[in-house]
Amino acid sequence: MPVNAHTNYGIIRVTVPVDFRLENQCRRWAKSNNPELRALGATQIQFFRSGEDIRVVHRLLDDSGTLEIDYVGSGKNEKIRVVRNASIDTLDQW
Repeated sequence: MPVNAHTNYGIIRVTVPVDFRLENQCRRWAKSNNPELRALGATQIQFFRSGEDIRVVHRLLDDSGTLEIDYVGSGKNEKIRVVRNASIDTLDQW
Protein backbone atom coordinates (compact mmCIF):
# COMPACT_ATOMS: atom_id res chain seq x y z
CA MET A 1 0.00 0.00 0.00
CA PRO A 2 1.42 3.42 -0.88
CA VAL A 3 2.29 5.78 1.96
CA ASN A 4 3.35 9.39 1.49
CA ALA A 5 6.12 10.57 3.78
CA HIS A 6 7.44 14.08 4.21
CA THR A 7 11.18 14.69 4.34
CA ASN A 8 13.47 17.68 4.05
CA TYR A 9 13.59 16.81 0.35
CA GLY A 10 9.82 16.93 -0.15
CA ILE A 11 7.20 14.22 -0.27
CA ILE A 12 8.18 10.67 -1.10
CA ARG A 13 5.89 7.73 -1.71
CA VAL A 14 6.76 4.24 -0.59
CA THR A 15 4.84 1.00 -0.79
CA VAL A 16 4.66 -1.03 2.40
CA PRO A 17 2.78 -4.15 3.44
CA VAL A 18 -0.41 -3.66 5.40
CA ASP A 19 0.64 -5.52 8.52
CA PHE A 20 1.41 -5.00 12.21
CA ARG A 21 4.52 -2.93 11.38
CA LEU A 22 2.45 -0.31 9.55
CA GLU A 23 -0.14 -0.37 12.31
CA ASN A 24 2.57 0.27 14.93
CA GLN A 25 4.07 3.05 12.79
CA CYS A 26 0.65 4.69 12.47
CA ARG A 27 0.35 4.72 16.25
CA ARG A 28 3.80 6.33 16.55
CA TRP A 29 2.91 8.95 13.94
CA ALA A 30 -0.29 9.69 15.85
CA LYS A 31 1.87 10.69 18.87
CA SER A 32 4.25 12.89 16.85
CA ASN A 33 4.76 16.59 17.54
CA ASN A 34 4.35 17.17 13.80
CA PRO A 35 0.69 17.66 12.74
CA GLU A 36 1.42 16.30 9.25
CA LEU A 37 2.68 13.04 10.73
CA ARG A 38 -0.30 12.84 13.10
CA ALA A 39 -2.60 13.28 10.11
CA LEU A 40 -0.68 10.59 8.21
CA GLY A 41 -1.08 8.23 11.17
CA ALA A 42 -4.81 8.96 11.33
CA THR A 43 -5.21 8.36 7.61
CA GLN A 44 -3.20 5.16 7.30
CA ILE A 45 -4.60 3.52 10.44
CA GLN A 46 -7.89 3.11 8.53
CA PHE A 47 -6.62 -0.28 7.33
CA PHE A 48 -6.75 -1.57 10.91
CA ARG A 49 -9.56 -1.48 13.40
CA SER A 50 -8.53 -2.78 16.79
CA GLY A 51 -9.82 -1.28 20.00
CA GLU A 52 -6.51 0.56 20.41
CA ASP A 53 -6.72 1.96 16.86
CA ILE A 54 -10.23 3.23 17.48
CA ARG A 55 -9.03 4.96 20.67
CA VAL A 56 -6.13 6.55 18.77
CA VAL A 57 -8.44 7.99 16.13
CA HIS A 58 -10.98 9.22 18.68
CA ARG A 59 -8.20 10.96 20.62
CA LEU A 60 -7.07 12.71 17.42
CA LEU A 61 -10.55 14.16 16.87
CA ASP A 62 -9.69 16.79 19.49
CA ASP A 63 -6.30 17.54 17.92
CA SER A 64 -5.85 21.22 17.09
CA GLY A 65 -2.97 20.59 14.65
CA THR A 66 -3.31 22.81 11.61
CA LEU A 67 -1.53 23.52 8.37
CA GLU A 68 -1.64 26.91 6.74
CA ILE A 69 -2.61 26.78 3.08
CA ASP A 70 -1.52 29.71 0.90
CA TYR A 71 -3.48 30.35 -2.28
CA VAL A 72 -0.79 31.58 -4.65
CA GLY A 73 -1.51 34.97 -6.14
CA SER A 74 -4.73 35.48 -4.21
CA GLY A 75 -3.25 36.93 -1.04
CA LYS A 76 -5.46 34.51 0.90
CA ASN A 77 -4.45 31.78 3.29
CA GLU A 78 -6.41 29.40 5.42
CA LYS A 79 -5.65 27.18 8.38
CA ILE A 80 -6.90 23.62 7.97
CA ARG A 81 -7.30 21.22 10.90
CA VAL A 82 -5.60 18.39 9.05
CA VAL A 83 -5.38 15.95 11.97
CA ARG A 84 -9.04 16.25 12.90
CA ASN A 85 -10.09 16.03 9.25
CA ALA A 86 -7.98 12.90 8.70
CA SER A 87 -9.51 11.32 11.80
CA ILE A 88 -13.03 12.03 10.59
CA ASP A 89 -12.17 10.51 7.19
CA THR A 90 -10.88 7.35 8.87
CA LEU A 91 -14.00 7.00 11.00
CA ASP A 92 -16.09 7.43 7.85
CA GLN A 93 -14.10 4.61 6.17
CA TRP A 94 -14.78 2.29 9.09
